[in-house]
Amino acid sequence: MASLRAGVIAFVVGLISMLVLTGVSVAAEWRIERMSGDVRIFHENVTWVSLSREREIKPGDSIWTGHNGRVMLTSEGNRVLLKPRSLVKVPQQDLPRNSTVLFQSMGTVEADVDKRERQHFSIQSPYLAAVVKGTKFSIEIKDGKTRLDVREGLVEATDMETGQVVAVAAGQHVSKTNGTTSGLSGNAPGANSAASDGAAAPHSPAGSGDSGNSGASSGGADDVSFTNHGDNGRGKKLGHFK
Repeated sequence: MASLRAGVIAFVVGLISMLVLTGVSVAAEWRIERMSGDVRIFHENVTWVSLSREREIKPGDSIWTGHNGRVMLTSEGNRVLLKPRSLVKVPQQDLPRNSTVLFQSMGTVEADVDKRERQHFSIQSPYLAAVVKGTKFSIEIKDGKTRLDVREGLVEATDMETGQVVAVAAGQHVSKTNGTTSGLSGNAPGANSAASDGAAAPHSPAGSGDSGNSGASSGGADDVSFTNHGDNGRGKKLGHFK
């Protein structure tokens, strides 16, 4: 656990060091673009409460989606979709100007990141982190494994335990078995083979009435959030609301 914390701290420090010349500002501001089902928020040790469209999302807030919950958040041209049974936190620490970080601890999060000349957006999980300049990708934490799938662009994936870094291109993926130090596996160049599944997935937030962290979507869609038209001309739905 100590090595994991050290890895997370080192990664954040590295991200800040890369962008320090741009100046420092407070954590990026997020707003709710669309929401459905059971979505809850937790802030400063207050109990989980239902999230309303009018609620201002502040640094330190954690957002949880129940078994039928979905929420799309936007910030500085970036959009993320939390699928059912997902949990993310907005960091409290100051970050380099025009940079955005989210911490994901369970479920499935899909991101559509504004394209820029430098790395400016990161989603960090306990075992795998993604840093991008602009792309479409998703991270799923399920059944003791964390998986990164890239739909468009290029994502720099970092194993938070070993420090291994691989570049994951569109159509590729890497995964990390939680609680192991065997490295990333997948079809990205340079990814190593991983061992069998390790620790079980985390539990749902207290009082949510859910258990597990399935990221599966449900039903049809009346609103397509992100679409990739670069796969042989066929659009792929990256996420939707029921």
